Parts: sequence; C-alpha cells; structure tokens
Amino acid sequence: MQPNPINQLFQSIRLSRTDSSKLTVRTGQILPARVIKFLPENRALMQMSGKQIVGQIDTELHANQKYLMQVMETSPAIKMKVLSQKPANEPAERINVLMQTLGLKLTKADQALLHELMKQQIPLSKESLGQLFALGKNDAFTTRATILSEMLLRSMPLTEQVYQSLSKRLNQPISINQVIQQLESQMMESKQQTVNQIQLASSLQLFRGERSNKQILHTFLFQALKEVGSGSQTTFQLFKKAGVIPNQTSYAEWSAHIRSWAASQSIRFQPSGNQLLNGQTQSLPFSITGEKISASIQQLASQQLGNSSKNLQTVVDILQSIRNNGATTKEQVRIVNNLLQGTFLANLKKQLPIQQQNALDQLTNSIQQRSTDVAGFLRTTNGTQLLNSLTSLLHLQTDGEQSRALLFFRGMTQLSSVNAPTVMAKLSSFMELTQVESGKGRSSDFPSILSQLQQVQSQTSSISFQAAAQQIQQTLQAMHLSMEANRDFIQFSAQLPKEMLGLNEDLWMDFEGKKQADGTIHPEQCRIMFYLDLPHLSNIIIDMQVINRMVDVTIYHQDPKSIRSIVHHYEQNLRVGLQGVDYQFTGLHLKELQGKSKELPMDVFPSTSLKQGEGIDFKA
Repeated sequence: MQPNPINQLFQSIRLSRTDSSKLTVRTGQILPARVIKFLPENRALMQMSGKQIVGQIDTELHANQKYLMQVMETSPAIKMKVLSQKPANEPAERINVLMQTLGLKLTKADQALLHELMKQQIPLSKESLGQLFALGKNDAFTTRATILSEMLLRSMPLTEQVYQSLSKRLNQPISINQVIQQLESQMMESKQQTVNQIQLASSLQLFRGERSNKQILHTFLFQALKEVGSGSQTTFQLFKKAGVIPNQTSYAEWSAHIRSWAASQSIRFQPSGNQLLNGQTQSLPFSITGEKISASIQQLASQQLGNSSKNLQTVVDILQSIRNNGATTKEQVRIVNNLLQGTFLANLKKQLPIQQQNALDQLTNSIQQRSTDVAGFLRTTNGTQLLNSLTSLLHLQTDGEQSRALLFFRGMTQLSSVNAPTVMAKLSSFMELTQVESGKGRSSDFPSILSQLQQVQSQTSSISFQAAAQQIQQTLQAMHLSMEANRDFIQFSAQLPKEMLGLNEDLWMDFEGKKQADGTIHPEQCRIMFYLDLPHLSNIIIDMQVINRMVDVTIYHQDPKSIRSIVHHYEQNLRVGLQGVDYQFTGLHLKELQGKSKELPMDVFPSTSLKQGEGIDFKA
C-alpha cells in the first residue's frame, strides 16, 4: 500500500534538514568522500555531502577521486577508514564496494534500496546494513525506503515491530474508530462479557467525539462498582474532591450506598459505548448525574496547578508557620519571595476570588518591602481568608492514581469544540492513557489501553478480534516510539483521531527534544510539529522549534499568501504569550507546502559531548 500523500509530506518535513550548512558525521557511518588536498600527519581535506572537513585517513589515495569511507572516530580528531583503494565515483561502484567489503549478498531490489538510501545520505553502518534488508520485503519500494530512512535517521531499533508500527502510521489503511467498532462488535458477540472487556470499551471512548451525559454516567457507574468490589478508593476520593460526593461522606458510607443501589437494580453493562442495560439511574445515591459529573470534573481540572502544586505546598507550610509563631525568618522570606512571582503567581491568582487576589497582592508587597508585617497581616481577617483559600486550593490538587483518574474523566467529559483548552485537555488524557506500560506508578484502577488490550486478547481466541486489537496496538506503539535509552534526546509521534477533536482529518503530532532526568522532553530544547486539516484553511503543517527558550515557528501551506494576514494577526499574541512564560519569540515563517522536501535530513539536536555512536557537526 502506498503512503498517504499528506503523511508522506509530513514525514518529509519532519525529517528534513533544518540547517543545510551543517553536516553530521557519526562513528561507524559509511559515506562517500572526495579528497581535495593532502595534509601532513596522514590528514586530508575532504568533501562529504557538499561540505569540507579535515580528517585522518589510513591509505594513500588519488586526489579529486571519490572513495567510500567509514568514520572510525570523531574525537579528538576525525579518523576515516577507506573501504576500497579503488575510486568509487558512481553509485553502482559504491554499492559493489559495500557488498564486497561487508560480504553482503543483495538482490536487485535490495541494491536499489541501498542506492536510494545512499542517494538521500542516510547514515549507514555495518550493523544497520546487516539488519535492514530483512524488513518490509513485501512493501512497495517507496514505502520501504521511506520507513527505513526514518528508522536509520532516528536510530530506532531495526526490528519488524518498529517497522510495522511506522508503516501503520505512514499508510493509515484504516480509521482507528473503525477498528474500535470492530473490537466492540467482537466483544459483543462473546457469550459472557468480562469486566476487562467493559473497561476496555470505556477507555476506547477517549478516541470518540463528545459523549452524552448518559454515557458519562454509565462510565462512572461501571468504575464505581468495579472499585467498590475491589475495595479501591481512587474514584471515590477524586469525586469527593470534585464535590460530586459530599465531603463528609466516609468510604464505608459510600461503599454501602453503592452496593445497596446496585442490589436494587438489574445491572448489566455491555462493551458497546459502555452502555448500561436494564438499570435505572434515577435513584442514584447523592443525586449523581452525568451533568453533575461533567461540570464538577471540569471545574476540578481547571484548579490543578500541575508541577506548581509543590510550590503551593511550600508557601502554605511557611505561611502557617509564620502565622502560628508570629514572626518571620530571613530564610522564610527569601523562599516565599522567590516562589510568589512570575507564572506561578499569575496562575495562583486565577484560582482566587477578587478579594483574595487583592489580599495576595498585599502579602507579596509586605514580603518584598516590610517582611516584619507579614505575621500580623496573616492574623487579620483578609490574611486568614487568604491562607484558608490557599489551603483549600492545595487540598484540591491531585497526584498519583487520583491524577490519572482525573485525566481519564476529564477526557471523557470534554466537549467537541475545537479550541486550545479542549484540545490540550483531550491530548493530555489521550497521551497518558495510551502510553506503553512502564510497570512503575501505574494505576490498577485506570490501566493503559495497551494493558487492557493485552488482558482482553488473552481471554479470547477470536482471530478477527486479535487482528483488530493488533492494529490498535501498532498504532499506539507508533505514537510512543522513543529513542534508545542511552541517547540524550527522545522522539515520538502521535496520531489523534479526527472524531476526538472535531477535525476534518486526524491530527498528527511529532515531538522531539533533549531528555530530562525523569525521561520527559526538556521544554527549553524541543521541537513540535503537527498537521491539521482545518475546515476553512485546508492542510497546514506547523513546525515549532525551541532552542534555549527561543521559539521559532514555520507554517507550511499550499498557498502561503492566502493565509498571511490570518497568521500575522495572531503573531503578536503569540509573542506576548511566550514572553509571559519567559520564552523569546524569534520568528514566524510561511512556506509553501510542496510535494517533496529537497532538504537533507539531519539530527535536530546533535550531542555536544561526543560519545560512542554519536556525531559531530561541521559548518560550511
């Protein structure tokens, strides 16, 4: 199957070289080089891929001839090994050198593939050449070359599983919603539907569009009954925090109410949109409704401070200590003063009513100008109310399993309107619940969709179900492909169903950047690309690169002039917004979306410290 033209365009830009003045040379890489001039100490000035470098060579060669060479070292100096003393000026000659030197026996199809990879200047090595020809043998030449190029450029494991995952993303032979419908039909045909099947069907609703209040209620009821049966309190604690359940309710009371209600009903769930059969919901305890769940969950989600909740905990602890002791220390003033500023202070004020916002301004002024007045202020009515509000906000923060449950229910209760908050909320839920299980910190109440698929697969022998489940697995795995653990940057792609976001076509996103200690992408060194098919603007690809908190944006469109006024209308808002979070906006560029990028591929984030297998860049 031929790749989807849009997907191929997106991939071409994603892999394109962003700085054509650089050449990346990696240890083990095989590439043609022309000797321009010989230098002392076995060195030579050579031209590679249109760039000139100085390197050591181990063989006497003829000037102005091309030879196939392998990079043996990149530090402290570049050392090249000549693979054949005979010149290899033509592609066919270079392929023959490779086959003879490495002992490769290649078919004409494999030789054509190798010729294409060398033509694109894809990094090749002895190890990669020994593995890649076994992959994708039944695919069309263009498809195979495209996928293998990405695998080699991104240093992905050369395995069939990785190849098939990328093939799934590139070709997109079937809508993921169609696969979900197939799965649901297969599960409906089961004589006895299992809890795992029901939960899988519930989680798969994240791929759909807006859900009705009845569907939201059914999802909640199933989860509540499941957790009460296992003695878990995740959803109970979350819904208490959200105000769906009265705050004074104990888990024993909650469990008794749920069990009593379930015993009085004829309850039966089915794995089709997580629908409830033969059950009445009018007599639910605490008057819980789908509308109440949706409103409460969205409100709780809007009150989350994310990683800043730790800062709030520190501020509240220090302020309570100052209030109780009636005095401040220099260290307390320093810490609170450092925390109560910038983005954190702005986000904190958004969560407070006007009166408390004014009180918070009064507090920050006292800390900065008259720190001895802080204790007295905290004992006033305004100070007491402010501290109580901050404490209440702190108690609303979620972490661990509750945080995962909030993401799940937030994704389930989002409207289908296409706006930034809705899209980001759905994206957060989607990415969290579709990522590969790590075995650490995972919630047994809200397992990943991949885990649920594996559980249900083990319970059925249906060939059609196994095939549909495999298609979803390949798609999800393609979204979360990451670099090998020993690399200092990570890359992965995500395909979000159009139904989930109300778009014409699926939303494609690509992330890459420096890896932080916790395994996440560094927000100051990253690149994000996404493709949108918008109702009025048609196909758009946006490439945003962030280097040292400097943001550069390139927008690709079939007719850049037609959208120039729209784009520049939002340019100032983008600039101001980035400045508000201490990022510098460096430029907005419009380019024509062409059929094929002529730029050369390269690594977006080359390593500054040269390690085994890593590269070095040269300016022209």
